[in-house]
Amino acid sequence: MKWCLRLCTNNLIFALALFSAIGAPSAVGEDNSNLETESGFFQEEDESAVAAEEAGDEDLKQSSEEEEEKTEGSEEEPAVAGEEGEAEASNVADEEEEPPVDEPMDVEDLDEPIYASPPDDKADEPTSRVYSEQRVRPVENLPPSRTQEPKIDPNVTTEQKVPHPFADKGLIRITRDKVYLYQTEVSKQDRASSVRFGFFDPIDLASPDTDVAFSDLYPESEMPMLFFDYEWQLWKGFGRLGWKLGTGIYAASGNGAFKSAENAALTPRENFTFVAFPNTIGVIYRLQYWDTQPVVPFVEGGGDVFTFAEIRDDGKSPKFGLAPAAHVAAGAAFNLGFLDRSSLIELDRDFGINSVWLTAEFRKLLGLSDKFDFSADIINAGFLVEF
Repeated sequence: MKWCLRLCTNNLIFALALFSAIGAPSAVGEDNSNLETESGFFQEEDESAVAAEEAGDEDLKQSSEEEEEKTEGSEEEPAVAGEEGEAEASNVADEEEEPPVDEPMDVEDLDEPIYASPPDDKADEPTSRVYSEQRVRPVENLPPSRTQEPKIDPNVTTEQKVPHPFADKGLIRITRDKVYLYQTEVSKQDRASSVRFGFFDPIDLASPDTDVAFSDLYPESEMPMLFFDYEWQLWKGFGRLGWKLGTGIYAASGNGAFKSAENAALTPRENFTFVAFPNTIGVIYRLQYWDTQPVVPFVEGGGDVFTFAEIRDDGKSPKFGLAPAAHVAAGAAFNLGFLDRSSLIELDRDFGINSVWLTAEFRKLLGLSDKFDFSADIINAGFLVEF
């Protein structure tokens, strides 16, 4: 039964296909007739355009040509639009993937000012004013070679005097090693102080009770003496004149001696210590005519008062005394700042010391007491600072 139905269905489909094939020529003929009719219509439009052209109607011909171009362009427009859409989409995708990076602009090298928009708070207000801004590096923050380049002649090998912006600050010289040398103000100088060291041996000093020489009581009598002086320089002109106060210290030790002649050859068991302080006041004249003079001779004279004490280790009380004296001295001072001027400038800046000298002196002490004669010759040396 099923195959009978299939057979009938196939026959029906075959009959319909045969019927459609038989009716096809008439449809073709109808289409051709329509084409001919349409062809005749377009032919009529062409003839009217020619007639209008011959009659001088240029507008009608142009309008017909524009209509033809529009109809032809409308057929290609979708494809072109599709291609452009794809290109724009790809560009948008690229822009989203790689955002543009603004390269920094060196505004210092621009010759023209940079124009910017008005401030944000006035962006809504209508304005015709042009806002400009030019960024310039401050001059004071630049090195000297950028602010004012000295004009140096490369052919000259000696020192050249050129203008420099730091000249107002005291710059006087620039070395080959780029060391800047400045002229500094020297502090006021009217005082001096010295420390000296020498050996003192009072050969004329003796005990007033036994008339025994000091060198016998203190066998090691030639001992060091330390001097301290403080000087006020009162006058500067043809040399320097000042007055000074000073003191010092001297010490010696021994065993003493017996008073009786019978025991004079014996050595006592007690130990004695002799201490003396040479206190001086005097006037000094220095043959110094300029501050950087390398060698300065000087002479000095004044009065002295020796205060002394003798201390013993047997429990008895010490003895004290004093004796007047006078002194004259002569010597020379060598300027150490002459060797290193830069160090002297630092001393003046940090401590107010204007100069440092190495001194050597010969001093003659003249005892003025018959009981205690401290006459002696002393050669001493030390350091003197002026401030």
